[in-house]
Amino acid sequence: MDWTRGRTVGRGSTAIVSIASDNRTGEVFAVKSAKLSNSEALQREERMLSKLVCPQIVAYKGCNISSENGKLLYNLFLEYAPGGTLNDAICKSGGGGGGGGMEEGRIRSYARAILVGLEYLHSNGIVHCDIKGQNVLITNDGPKIADLGCARRVDEVSTSTAPISGYTSVHGT
Repeated sequence: MDWTRGRTVGRGSTAIVSIASDNRTGEVFAVKSAKLSNSEALQREERMLSKLVCPQIVAYKGCNISSENGKLLYNLFLEYAPGGTLNDAICKSGGGGGGGGMEEGRIRSYARAILVGLEYLHSNGIVHCDIKGQNVLITNDGPKIADLGCARRVDEVSTSTAPISGYTSVHGT
């Protein structure tokens, strides 16, 4: 895919997330990138996501390796979530300690979608290991579980020695 990286919208210990666009079609998507030499978790996430198709899981759009600023990067292409994270949605609705809050119907709808997504992951032998407001993205189709960087297959959980580390949003979108 011929694509262009836009602004950074998230940053973790080993990867960054940017908005990107397809130069041929103009489609906007997210790209999660890590140095190729430090991309094991991102490649594991790609292997999991590429086999999953669920309306409550952020959609996989492909991957590649690019050379940028003299560095080789592993890039994971994902569905873009214009609504940002669940944390962002709570703050925008007046929640997060500032009074107000999200309407009960929306909370129920979001909780249901998250539970359906988790049930789908679990039925496919995957444990997310890092469910939190920052890892639920709000798309035009509703909330979707994202960031499977810490996820493990059920048969790996008890034998894995890999550390589990989370992901932090920078700009909140």
